[in-house]
Amino acid sequence: MVPLREFRPLTEEINPIPFRRKYFFLCEGRVTEVKYLKQLVQNRTIIGIKDDTELTPLIKEGEHKDISNPKKLLDLAIEWRRKKKAIGIEEFDPNLDRIILVFDLDSFRMDPKKYINLVNKIKEEKILSAVTNPSFELWLMLHKENSLQDYILPNHSKLLLNSKVSAKHTEASKMCSDLLHFNSKRNVYFKDFRKSLMVAIQQELSVEQDIYNMIGRLGSNIGSIIQSILDANTPKN
Repeated sequence: MVPLREFRPLTEEINPIPFRRKYFFLCEGRVTEVKYLKQLVQNRTIIGIKDDTELTPLIKEGEHKDISNPKKLLDLAIEWRRKKKAIGIEEFDPNLDRIILVFDLDSFRMDPKKYINLVNKIKEEKILSAVTNPSFELWLMLHKENSLQDYILPNHSKLLLNSKVSAKHTEASKMCSDLLHFNSKRNVYFKDFRKSLMVAIQQELSVEQDIYNMIGRLGSNIGSIIQSILDANTPKN
């Protein structure tokens, strides 16, 4: 059995409209990214995601709950998809549905070729890569209005290096906590999620969004993927 559980909100109602397209998110981290995606799912109606589009975080469980290596995540995703497709097209339609791997480029800093090889493999599998450099906290910080000009760009070099600054924080996670007034390792909450999301999507346009050009640059393509979902288009790698 593949150790992945699909997150479903307790308040989720039975939707009379059949899902036309499904997006399944599998994350490198099991706290920050998942908490954010749960908030995305819970606010789907507010931000304008169509009723026939399903968003589902995949939760790692059991002995695999601490897997963070993106290559191993890809292996998990391929096996999970194989089992889903075996059940039937209503569970996973390879022509419409997508798995999205969410991971940081930071861990590939010393081996860019390994990163490019992985991204190519993910693309070959028709799975999407949602990448942040240095880490997911960059995407979170973009939700703060004017954060790009006032905080992120002035600390460009520090963020790219992303050194440990304490037992609990790297440069990026510490800056994120200070800027957003919550510890991203414990909680992720935006009071006005729709407004914050739109701010993040707009600000992301000013960092590197091409995952192939993201090495050595502050970057994120998470906003572009979410925007594609909002536009009811298939996201592009």
